[in-house]
Amino acid sequence: MHRVFSLFCILFAAVTPTVSLICSGCASHTHAARPRQSVQIVSQPPGAQIEVNGQYVGDAPTTIQVESSTDGRFWKDTVIKAYPKETGYTQIMVFNGKSRWTISDMVPSRLSFDTRVDPSAAFQSNR
Repeated sequence: MHRVFSLFCILFAAVTPTVSLICSGCASHTHAARPRQSVQIVSQPPGAQIEVNGQYVGDAPTTIQVESSTDGRFWKDTVIKAYPKETGYTQIMVFNGKSRWTISDMVPSRLSFDTRVDPSAAFQSNR
């Protein structure tokens, strides 16, 4: 009887981790299609190169589609950059997404960049 119990304990100890690994795993999430909203992007002067989350999407004026929540907020954190066509200053807009933050930004229908304006000018005038 003692041998059977010892054998059972050894088998149980060997099988339990294997069963746990097989039965556990990542919870599967449904990838529901999120609504998308159009955002028109313009620049002054026209022709700025537009980048969304590190990906070039076109020259301004252009229209992009962004994943949004059902109440019209950005779903993912989004960084939009405008690089001047020739000379000027890179402009950046950053939006909080609802998937990560309780306070998230509404998706605007239009964004306007002015690459002629030095972004640091506002900080210098406050001194």
